[in-house]
Amino acid sequence: MLVVDDDRGLRRALADVLRAEGFEVGEAGSEPEAERAFAASGARLVVLDLMLPPTGAPEAGGGALMGRMLAARPGRRSWWCRGREDVALSLVRRGAYDFLGKPVDPDVLVAVVERAAARLALEDRVSELESALAVGAAGAAGMLGKLGGVRGGARAHGERRRRWCQC
Repeated sequence: MLVVDDDRGLRRALADVLRAEGFEVGEAGSEPEAERAFAASGARLVVLDLMLPPTGAPEAGGGALMGRMLAARPGRRSWWCRGREDVALSLVRRGAYDFLGKPVDPDVLVAVVERAAARLALEDRVSELESALAVGAAGAAGMLGKLGGVRGGARAHGERRRRWCQC
């Protein structure tokens, strides 16, 4: 997980709360730092301040960063952000998982992150099962072909039995 906020004290406080709950947390204080950490870590959950400098505008700072992060990992929508609600809502529509306003309540932070982590685990399990099903379907098709002969033999045996006992 990656916590991105230009306010060093707040960033550390958020990261410390999440670490205390057992999460592995990286930290970044700027867009370039966040992009490097994101690329290096493969973080799947990002706590992101939407109003990151340089301009504080959602089109430039955190909003643009989140857009790039979402584009870099399509299909993974378990992201969440924090900042102004109007901006956060537009980003949720683009793929962010959730948002929190400032100030952040530590208990709510943990609950939201745990819920996002649970969703990621569920998405991973679904992917595993879909892969197993795809592999299994190919194997099952071969098995069904082999069973066709067995079923045909059983059917023939049943017909002989019916003829013999006239049941």
